[in-house]
Amino acid sequence: MNINFRDLTIAVLRDHRPDMVAEIAAAARAPVEKERDDAAAKAKTAATLAESALNNARRKVEAAKTAAAAQSKPAQSEPASAYSPEALKAEWQGSDRLRAEYPEAEDYAAFRRAEVAGKVRILHGNTAA
Repeated sequence: MNINFRDLTIAVLRDHRPDMVAEIAAAARAPVEKERDDAAAKAKTAATLAESALNNARRKVEAAKTAAAAQSKPAQSEPASAYSPEALKAEWQGSDRLRAEYPEAEDYAAFRRAEVAGKVRILHGNTAA
């Protein structure tokens, strides 16, 4: 078979060599399909990594919230009855140190109520003489 390449068209090639047309089309599609599959795999990987990072960030935020909530609540090692006005007044009267620091029993009671509510912070440090 003698083919004149100047007059060759896709229609002529399909008529005479359909196998060659199919082979050329498959060769042209192969890189495109591979690129599409690679892009899909990369997109899935990126989505998985983003979801993982988001979940880690959420866990860290929840842990920080839990830690902050735990720090804001004072530990109550004493029963609530220890903070009654009568109990606080008796404690103030029984301690020379408390009477020296707080002139009135009501002052000491107000301090203890604020301490239990978490509104008092005691700073420890060296004081200059």
